Amino acid sequence: SGEIFAAARANTLVGIDCAVPGFTPALLTNLWFTLAFDGRTTCEAPFGTFFGCETPGRGAKLQTALLTFDTSDAAEARFENRFPMPFFRSASVRIENRGAQPVRLGGASVRLNGALVYDPAKTGLFSATAYLPKTRNTPDQNARIGRFVGRGLMAYGVISGYDFDNQKYGWGSCEGDVRCFIDDMTVPRIQSDGSESWGSWGWGFAAPPQVHPFSAYHSPNGLVLWSELRLTFADSCPFRRFLRFDLEHGTSNNHPESSSSGQCFGYLLP
Repeated sequence: SGEIFAAARANTLVGIDCAVPGFTPALLTNLWFTLAFDGRTTCEAPFGTFFGCETPGRGAKLQTALLTFDTSDAAEARFENRFPMPFFRSASVRIENRGAQPVRLGGASVRLNGALVYDPAKTGLFSATAYLPKTRNTPDQNARIGRFVGRGLMAYGVISGYDFDNQKYGWGSCEGDVRCFIDDMTVPRIQSDGSESWGSWGWGFAAPPQVHPFSAYHSPNGLVLWSELRLTFADSCPFRRFLRFDLEHGTSNNHPESSSSGQCFGYLLP
């Protein structure tokens, strides 16, 4: 691992970008960012979720309002996260290689904007839920993509599905609903009509990559393996006690050979 940025006074981080020559899909799981603000680690995330896509089986450029995921150039992949990340005492940004093979970076940079001033009593620190690695689904149960505890706002989420066999099980790779529980464990406050509706694509699900300023979807093979992103800071996703973000497994999406992964990002008040 290596620290690419450190600060000991208040400022606002407004961009983290990285170039990776000789990119391979395994690096989306093996390379991780660790962010610490005001003396505590608030975000540990692999490249795949931090930059918004976990399944780059074929090259694509996904350019959203605040995230760029670009594996379209086979010689060098480029990634950028432009979410503002204010801090009031200190900050640290580290990159860690959790794989078995060495990785050479073409470059990594952090950008600041000291003109952005926030009230520390009303400003959440950029944070992430624990990453859910590829995990076998349990029939009739939701997959727990992420959970925030405290007061804050969800900013974006990434969900991915694996090992869907449409010939054997019929349509099902995108039928599980997103279920977002906010401050209440009994009824989801937000529920989508299938995960493809949460990601905005519907019938476009079979024709990746798809992208617009607030969401993106990619798959190397149409339906069997997919990853989707939605920027949610404009949605109704504030919470006062907790936010639990689940992916349903039921009806045609309820078979035991599929798996899910993902992570949620947002801002938590200290």
